[in-house]
Amino acid sequence: MKNPDRPTRKFFRSSFTAAAVLLAAGVPFARAGEEQKPNILLIAIDDLNDWIGCLGGHPQAKTPNLDRLAARGVLFSNAHCQSPVCNPSRASMMTSLYPATSGIYFLSPDLSESPVATKNSLLPKRFQEDGYYVTAAGKLFHGGQNAKYLPNYGGNFGGFRPLPKKKLTTYPGHPLWDWGAYPEKDEEMPDHKIAAWGVEQLQKKHDKPLFLATGFYRPHVPQFAPQKWFDIFPIDEVQLPATAKDDLDDLSPYAVNLTRLKHVSPTHEWVLENEEWKPLVQSYLACVSFVDAQAGKVLDALEKSNYKDNTYIVLYSDHGFHLGEKDRWAKRSLWEDSTQVPMMIIGPGIAKGKVCTKPVELLDIYPTLLELAGL
Repeated sequence: MKNPDRPTRKFFRSSFTAAAVLLAAGVPFARAGEEQKPNILLIAIDDLNDWIGCLGGHPQAKTPNLDRLAARGVLFSNAHCQSPVCNPSRASMMTSLYPATSGIYFLSPDLSESPVATKNSLLPKRFQEDGYYVTAAGKLFHGGQNAKYLPNYGGNFGGFRPLPKKKLTTYPGHPLWDWGAYPEKDEEMPDHKIAAWGVEQLQKKHDKPLFLATGFYRPHVPQFAPQKWFDIFPIDEVQLPATAKDDLDDLSPYAVNLTRLKHVSPTHEWVLENEEWKPLVQSYLACVSFVDAQAGKVLDALEKSNYKDNTYIVLYSDHGFHLGEKDRWAKRSLWEDSTQVPMMIIGPGIAKGKVCTKPVELLDIYPTLLELAGL
């Protein structure tokens, strides 16, 4: 189900920013002058893989807002995270340090516990130091670090909630590993509230250049969205991702165990035995369409605001997500389903409708924004 036109990935330590890649690919862009600093809009989407229309990861994906955004700038079709786990990926992007440098490899430690990371100015703080009004809501860092490291933090608006009193599924594992149509209304979803908060910020007049970040929680588990988003993907018509029979036969038992033992996600065997593959794919597609609509509200507000002609937009995810490929669920693997992320850069002077196939990484975003902003 992967895009057959996509090149084979080659991984290496990047020594250039995405801005340099833009130039190498023949994509023109203009750096900001000292007379007027550009505004910055970050849109982070949790656990989003390439199941969006413009990346072709799933033929039934419906993401009209992300697709129109990609058409306005450069889509990086070969972008990857530094670690396929929330905390180290986000810490790496925000510090411009590899996990091997910071020592942050998993859901802990906090950034403050890394002597190396504490020496670096975090991305939001750096822009604040350079005269920006910085504000954010939702998930940009992992867990409680958002309120700690994001100036003028607007809140998480409930994070991964609301949760039903009883699981919708029979999966006995972690309480967040649940999926299905819930709650009744979009207005009950934190991402709906985060989008409304972002719209409100764009309607305000700021005396300083604006650095605005919205971190959406879906399609991260629990894969909940109101029923209307599930109705877009009738269960009988849901297509499963393409998989290869005996795909793991060339791996050692140790390599297989690395992606299996002590993981919170269901095993592929459990998914098959309980006939949950289609419901899981349906719920993921529904959540992706739901969060696409929330991102679209922020983009619409930007278009109607005074900031529309002088704002760089970066849309990205912290890592990918398996939905049965390699007999695997969730992230935490070094296969491309887990490492690849959507990434787009849009703004003044950047060519429209371009696709860059050269390898880039989330680590490139920080220095690229500095270049684009003329800092």
